[in-house]
Amino acid sequence: MTRSCAKAGPGPRAGARRTTLGWIAVAVIALCVGVGNPGWGADVDARRAELEKLKGQIESNRGEIEKLRAREAEKEQLQVTIDRDRDLTRRYLEQLAAQERDLRDSQSERQKDLLALEVRIDETTDRLRRRLLHYYKLRHVKGGELLFSSNSFPEVFARSQFLVRMIEHDRVDLLALAQDRAEAARVSSQITERRQELDGLIAEKKREETRLAAEHADVGRQLAGIQSERQAHEARLRELEETQSRIRKLLEQLEKARSEGSGPAVGGDFAKLQGRLRWPVRGRVVAEFGFEVHPKYGTKVPQNGIIIAAPEGTPIQAAASGRVEFVDWYDGYGRTVILNHGGGFYTLYAHASAVLVHRGDTVTAGEEIARVGDTDSVRGFCLHFEVRRQQDALDPRDWLSP
Repeated sequence: MTRSCAKAGPGPRAGARRTTLGWIAVAVIALCVGVGNPGWGADVDARRAELEKLKGQIESNRGEIEKLRAREAEKEQLQVTIDRDRDLTRRYLEQLAAQERDLRDSQSERQKDLLALEVRIDETTDRLRRRLLHYYKLRHVKGGELLFSSNSFPEVFARSQFLVRMIEHDRVDLLALAQDRAEAARVSSQITERRQELDGLIAEKKREETRLAAEHADVGRQLAGIQSERQAHEARLRELEETQSRIRKLLEQLEKARSEGSGPAVGGDFAKLQGRLRWPVRGRVVAEFGFEVHPKYGTKVPQNGIIIAAPEGTPIQAAASGRVEFVDWYDGYGRTVILNHGGGFYTLYAHASAVLVHRGDTVTAGEEIARVGDTDSVRGFCLHFEVRRQQDALDPRDWLSP
């Protein structure tokens, strides 16, 4: 009887168990694939959405450039639009760099996951290999002999339970091995996919950097002959006057909200900082507060602040604590930040290449809020800095520390 049992093939119940085990393995593997790390791709997806948004803005702006080149009457707007294109491209490159960092971080995490899976697979495989060797050594020992050679019924029961547990343990190991191998294949596929995405992103970043450098070198030639020097100067003056009007209107609205108590309160005692205000950037003052007389045409250009020349990318710091009221583009000012310090006092920072804060943020004195750039600047890389009390521009020299 023992011999016939040993030679008999698996019965219907054993086949059913294998079928059930197969479905369990499939279900568990599917669950592992579905769960994963829920937050792993969130940052990458957010970066991708921001990149698509910026890419759309760049394409729209470049279309406007081509229209302006074809229309003689709007040529003076070309400089502003080209500067805007350079600004959008810089922001796009910033987002590309951020997504590159995110992808590299996620690649590192996936590599760690894959390494852990490979270690676990090796351990399980080794354990099953040793178990198989043990079974091989016991191949001549028949099940009945192993059980009924016992001296008592409890011993028979104990041996049978041991065999059941051993077989169940091996079944669990086999299921875990199948799950780990499936997960390792999935992670390996993700790594390959992310690597391809990263390679494409790096190539795109290099193309945009090359295009930006070429455009920066060629912008002077593109604008040559568009208008005379006087026309350009007068257009710039009108642009600055219009921007000054917009700034005054914005500050007037903020002051109205403050007086009516409808705007958020801003603490601090800015007036006590007169003569002790922190310099917003390290650099050289190249234009003072007041009116600047053009050496050739004798026209007066209003200078509502000071201009500090500094290398591209130099940190711009908040001159005092306050709340960010404005972050956007102003013609003649480029990328601009306005801080509200309470009591009707404001500071303005213009021509930034990158802005690190958002409207509504609270900042402290000395906190980095932007970086020096040349957006819509005729002086190259610099910071245009203003101090205002309500709508009136004040001489920053009276407020900054010596």
